[in-house]
Amino acid sequence: MKKKQILVCGTGFGKIYLKAIAESKEYELMGILGKGSDRSRLLSKNLNVPMYTDIKEINQNVDAACVVVPNAAGGGNGANIAKSILAKGIPTLLEHPAHEVEIVNCIRESGSAAFMLNPFYRYIKPIRDFLEAAQIISKHAHLINASLECAIHVLYDGIDILGCALGGLSTWKLGNVAESYTTSMAGGGNRVISGIIGMVPVTFIVNTNVDRNDIDHPLHLYHRIELTFSTGRLCLVNTHGPVIWLPFLHMPRDEYGTLSINVEEEVNIPSGVTIGNVMLPSVKETFEQIWPDAVKKALEILFKQNRTEKMSMAQYQIYVSKLWSEICQKVGYMNIVDYDNFGDIKSIFYDLEKRHLIKKRMTGLNEIENVYGETVEFYDLSALSQIGNKKIVLNKFADMVKDLDGIILDIGAGTGKTTIEMANMICDKEIIALEPSAYMRTAFMARLMEHNEVKERISLLPIDVGKYSFRDKISGVMCMGVLGHLKRDEQEKLLYKLDKNLNINVPILIELLEPKFLVAPVGSRISVATQGRLRYETYITDIKQVGMDQWTWRLTYKVFCGKKIVSTVDSLMSWNYQSVEKILNQLTKMHFRTAKLSETLLLAIKAR
Repeated sequence: MKKKQILVCGTGFGKIYLKAIAESKEYELMGILGKGSDRSRLLSKNLNVPMYTDIKEINQNVDAACVVVPNAAGGGNGANIAKSILAKGIPTLLEHPAHEVEIVNCIRESGSAAFMLNPFYRYIKPIRDFLEAAQIISKHAHLINASLECAIHVLYDGIDILGCALGGLSTWKLGNVAESYTTSMAGGGNRVISGIIGMVPVTFIVNTNVDRNDIDHPLHLYHRIELTFSTGRLCLVNTHGPVIWLPFLHMPRDEYGTLSINVEEEVNIPSGVTIGNVMLPSVKETFEQIWPDAVKKALEILFKQNRTEKMSMAQYQIYVSKLWSEICQKVGYMNIVDYDNFGDIKSIFYDLEKRHLIKKRMTGLNEIENVYGETVEFYDLSALSQIGNKKIVLNKFADMVKDLDGIILDIGAGTGKTTIEMANMICDKEIIALEPSAYMRTAFMARLMEHNEVKERISLLPIDVGKYSFRDKISGVMCMGVLGHLKRDEQEKLLYKLDKNLNINVPILIELLEPKFLVAPVGSRISVATQGRLRYETYITDIKQVGMDQWTWRLTYKVFCGKKIVSTVDSLMSWNYQSVEKILNQLTKMHFRTAKLSETLLLAIKAR
């Protein structure tokens, strides 16, 4: 598949765009357009691409341009540059914020070319989680009110996110700025406005203080959004999360009106739930992964855009711009301050962590510790009890990799049952097993210690594939069940990473969820196994589709001694289901030959 050629204009915040494009499978950087500064020339040299100082110099084909230069509000001419590029018929992504006149002028100039003002933050993963959760909750509850709190320099994108959460921004009314009291503290500067968007009461709290030494400081004043529904509150605590749902739970009562915890299933719902990743990204992870992913998402939308979508998106951004201008006029100009930077963040973090007030940072695309904590003892007896049915496939996979150079990489190795089975089939191969769950690794190591014949050839790393360096030469990859734990974009990222790092003829064995579980009736027993006097049974006690491809199961594990129940454990399992056909289609579009082995197993071989 030929990569789309992208031109980037601007190398300040544009460095995020450059990083995203340089690491992408779909896009290729064809050049940098700038004023010719030392910074831009150094970047063009390091990235081995041409440096242009005039749009007229660009003669070769360009599939899209990203203009990452301040617009008029920021003292720049980004919109004018975008107009010049659009005049050449080149699809253009213009970084926000922009005045409504700038948006209109770009649309007029665009003709049949795609154009999009990029609000950026709505495409980062935590914001997408927040907006998806808002959409789900709104199907089951009424929105009562909303609030947005942010610094003035991120007000535009805050309004964009809020509008997405509310479902639109076509009408609004704003009150006057509330009376405030000034103090000598540099952290003041909040301006409060109450208003209404559509029929929803909204409160805006805008901090107008800007640090003269660092315009992007402080990050703690980025976006905080709360939506109050009739069933609870959905809170975006900060731009990069966490996203928290706080359901309004009723006091359970029996038929006599007496408080009782035995009458309603609702009493088992937590009083607060974290949506998406529990552990927030570091600044390094934000720059290296979260923000570049947002750029790629914006480009994806630009390339899929049709004329109707172009006009609709532009109209929405015009509303955002108008509301932004109106609020800015009310709250006044930026207030330049010197923030008191006294304090040591690292010392605070490590002291809190030392006292166990902060959970240890966990690597991994998803936090799965809570899923497996209480249920790991049942895992082999239920989920992996069908290992015998896979032995034929594992044997064929072993035959394919035995003559190739390099290690076998096992992604999401679980308790190690399949890993050790593979090690026994190939006596001279080293296996690198990746497993982020401490509970799973404990079970894995306990099992491995019983297999002296293979334990010297298996290395168990406490990481997910996102942290794996791919420095080892690889002869084969096993992904036995791990894809289901990842959301769609995370699944795609894993497959692209394998495509990028594997040599020709290296096979990948992938196992997916059995389709029958999607239609299993509530109450179904899905596994039964015995161990000594005990019988282990697994039941589906609830199943829901919560997204296009996302499902949740409530599993109940029961342990019997004869007819007596010894213990019961409930576990909520999230799963992102993709059929074998969908994964095959994705891999075929990359550089793999593929084969469907069963409804749950597929094989992919790197072709080029």
